[in-house]
Amino acid sequence: MHAPGYSALTPPCRVDYELKVFVVDEDGSRAQKR
Repeated sequence: MHAPGYSALTPPCRVDYELKVFVVDEDGSRAQKR
């Protein structure tokens, strides 16, 4: 997960969006590639 300062620097909506995209991308990429 990102450092606690990362969420403080970026807005909550952006963090939530990036976090969701990151998780989905990781899960999707892994499921498709692996």
